[in-house]
Amino acid sequence: MPITLERLIQFYQGFPHQLAAIRLLEKDIRENGYAVAMQRDREWYEVWSRGGEVPTPGKKIPPYLLLTRTKQRDSRGLELLRLRRFKDGVPMSELLVVSGAPGRQVFRTGSVSRAGSMEPLPEGLWGIEDIAWAGGRDNYSASWGEGLGPASVPLRYLAPGTTERSAIEIHYDENHGFSPGTAGCIGMRSIADLKALIGLLRADDPRQLFVDYGLGSCPPVPA
Repeated sequence: MPITLERLIQFYQGFPHQLAAIRLLEKDIRENGYAVAMQRDREWYEVWSRGGEVPTPGKKIPPYLLLTRTKQRDSRGLELLRLRRFKDGVPMSELLVVSGAPGRQVFRTGSVSRAGSMEPLPEGLWGIEDIAWAGGRDNYSASWGEGLGPASVPLRYLAPGTTERSAIEIHYDENHGFSPGTAGCIGMRSIADLKALIGLLRADDPRQLFVDYGLGSCPPVPA
């Protein structure tokens, strides 16, 4: 069922997540038109709905990243995933990324995701480690090896429970031209996207990555 602006105005109270949602809605209307934008499956509505309770005055929400599905695939059969950076509970920027190999695009929770499956990294909460450079800070000409690119951001699974998956990182999908995808890592689709990732990590130093595929196992995001 579509939503009307009149209905939104009734519930608008100027909360940070509402302001962020309105900015996304305005952009959606400009790019896709009113009829398309005013639907409940749009990104702005997710931000509006996930705002939760009004933040406690003075309460600091730690920065974090959120990975979600778009259910749209590229020409190589990889689903595009939305990686967003949040500051004080408000989305600040986003990148489209990939994970797993073509033909292995099955999304699972951490407890049932198997080592060596080549599937996308499982749903759950992941810790973000320090950036590791193959050839020194900001050297984008070096590489950690075939398919890995110049920089890597190791991830470690935190919750819920445990997973068989290990050696998961965020890195450039360097061999996307002839062997697209990853073994389960988050793959950046270009060097420009990798540079944008490095920038957003340096901006706020987020240490948590929430992976939410809608399977019900991802812990609640900070609010």
